[in-house]
Amino acid sequence: MTYIMKTTRIDSVSVDLQARHDFQSKFFPDGIPGEQIAMIDFVGQLAASAYRHGIKTGETFQSAEWSNNACLGYAILAAEKIGLSHEQIRNLTRAIHGMYDFKTIGEARDAYEQSPF
Repeated sequence: MTYIMKTTRIDSVSVDLQARHDFQSKFFPDGIPGEQIAMIDFVGQLAASAYRHGIKTGETFQSAEWSNNACLGYAILAAEKIGLSHEQIRNLTRAIHGMYDFKTIGEARDAYEQSPF
């Protein structure tokens, strides 16, 4: 016997029915036994809960998404405020821009947090 739910909601999160069908076809080609439907739904609820928790945690700790251009904008504004010349600011922004390819956000954060500044 094959069980395919036409609509599925897990804690107010819609489940992609095509993904559910693909899952069933791959792992249960002869249909999902009735007793396993509840287990699969429970695992889906756990995954949805973990996803929501991850999103909320990300929103809590990051008020805005990262922007290389915003970082350079902060550097330019600060450099202008302390009176660096146009050439010094150009050199600074080029050096910062060059670091994007060689350092991760975490490495940059660690460098700042471990610096005497």
